[in-house]
Amino acid sequence: MRATDISEKRTTVEQGESGERRERLRERERESPAQVSSMEERDDSIEKGDSTPLLRIEKKFAGVGCLESLGYFGISTNLVIFLGDVLHQSNPSIATSIMSWTGTSFLAPFLGALVADSYCGGYCMILASSIELIGMFLVTLSSILRSSATPQRVIFFSGLYMVALGSGGVKSSLLPLGGRKKKSSFFNWFYFSLNLGALVSSTFVVWTEENVGWAVGFGGAAVAMAAALGAFLSGTKIFRLRTTTKGQLGRSFRAAELKFLLRLLPFWLTGVVFSAAYAHIYTTFVEQGKAMDGKIASFCVPPASLFAFEVASVMAWLVVVPAAAPPLLQRMGIGYSLMAAAVATAAAVEMKRVKSGGAAIAWQLPQYFLVGGAEAFACVGQLEFFYSEAPVGMRSMSTAISLLGISLGSYLSSAAMATLAASWVPKDLSEGHLGYLFSALTGLCVANLIAFSVFARRYTLKRAAAGRL
Repeated sequence: MRATDISEKRTTVEQGESGERRERLRERERESPAQVSSMEERDDSIEKGDSTPLLRIEKKFAGVGCLESLGYFGISTNLVIFLGDVLHQSNPSIATSIMSWTGTSFLAPFLGALVADSYCGGYCMILASSIELIGMFLVTLSSILRSSATPQRVIFFSGLYMVALGSGGVKSSLLPLGGRKKKSSFFNWFYFSLNLGALVSSTFVVWTEENVGWAVGFGGAAVAMAAALGAFLSGTKIFRLRTTTKGQLGRSFRAAELKFLLRLLPFWLTGVVFSAAYAHIYTTFVEQGKAMDGKIASFCVPPASLFAFEVASVMAWLVVVPAAAPPLLQRMGIGYSLMAAAVATAAAVEMKRVKSGGAAIAWQLPQYFLVGGAEAFACVGQLEFFYSEAPVGMRSMSTAISLLGISLGSYLSSAAMATLAASWVPKDLSEGHLGYLFSALTGLCVANLIAFSVFARRYTLKRAAAGRL
């Protein structure tokens, strides 16, 4: 598309086209003619390709995301048990290790977006993320080596952080590639597929790890990741190489884009607090479950398997979200409210566990259900919010910035656990005060919700602003 073509289109808009279309054209005019042409060609190749129907594209994106999620969560879901039973770490050390690793997992998308937008593009970034597969094989190898603790830990943590770096490249590139179809339902559909993979991991893979062997379970996760990479390569015609020019990222950060980042900063900060509370689903929730009676009916349920209930609840909530169809900011606010309710419920369950001397693990189900709702409303809503509000040339980076908030939240939780662990979360929870931690998180989530509500009332969505032009 030449610069003269853009001018002609703007003239047409000014004569009567909608405000939303006018705003989209103004965004594209801020890009150089070469960038506009590149973006148009990429959008057309996905939306109008005569040999690649949209349904096939959705299935391909969903398949790759589901398999990668199955592999990733096959490693991460049961880390509390592996670090405690195999590597013999204490509860505080386990929580710190997992939260630091989770933070790295969501810091990596930001780094991946920098590389993708500056040099190689999303397609090559995902190919480079095959390092995640290598990391999974190293984690599997570490579960076999039991002769010496030090080599086992070195191999395990090396592989674990390779998984974190590789998954970051996938997170930063796969979602923006699919988001170019500009279908609002894509975010719910894609997130649903990720949770489907996580559901299989938190049930079948977790059971395999604890009842058949860690090597078999971790190996199965590696096979799933290999299948994800194969599915991606088979769709090379769909996942077209994104051409970039040197310095493209630098051109993106101009005055308008800086203003965009400053406008979204308050929402990003509230997302950090939300993520700090959410991170406890992988650590203190599981540790709480380990201290409870693990039987539900006649079945003995591994504490980490309750994550499957959270995943299933996310999938159920994702059916409710499109039906309710709340605006983006209201959707995020609902998610923040549900997170506050979830940690408050966890505090009440901990009080019951301490008083009864060992409550049934089924008492944890409500808190996992509420966390699932919080994730469905807040996490998906925030991803779509950051993507839809971003200028055209910053959508990959905007998605990565959203995920960066999860990273910072995990690091903050890790720091808090390192500070409070000695007195609140000792090895024997009966001698600690885990309920204090959940109560403090409840207060933090309520304060975060109030701050978010203030910011949301003062913010005007880009689409609404365009309609007033």
